[in-house]
Amino acid sequence: MFRLEYEMPVTGTDIWYYYICPREVWMMKHQIAPDQEDEALDIGRFISETYYQRNKKEISIGNIVVDRIRKEDGQLVIGEVKKSSRYLKSAKTQLLYYLDTLREMGIDAKGELLFPEERKKETVEWTEEAKQELKTGGGRHPPHRPHAGAAFTKKDFFLREMCIS
Repeated sequence: MFRLEYEMPVTGTDIWYYYICPREVWMMKHQIAPDQEDEALDIGRFISETYYQRNKKEISIGNIVVDRIRKEDGQLVIGEVKKSSRYLKSAKTQLLYYLDTLREMGIDAKGELLFPEERKKETVEWTEEAKQELKTGGGRHPPHRPHAGAAFTKKDFFLREMCIS
């Protein structure tokens, strides 16, 4: 019997969405893209393109896309630009994923979350503890499990059934 195996690469966007809405990750992995005309996505793209002009912009390294990259005192610093710090945990985990991916490539880097509208910057560093959280998903439920007590729409039930089967 012939069996075709394919492993989907995990992207930083997958990690970011996973901490906000695991269902969204499931949809993206099944080629159901988020609403590309969403105003929040446009604002995020504008902020990413407008701020921090002196640093190099988006660089693809394997399956990750780093927003900004620079060297500071001989240390590689990668930056992730976000519209706001509202989803700080997601943003930190996304950046940790980038740092971990680079580390697996033999590149030691430091991370910075950049929130230009809030004039805020947060440093993120790779640690063994952070690596462990990346491996376990921080104890989050798998994407197909509903949150206890959550109200579901018909669309949610449809998506849930699709996830389970």
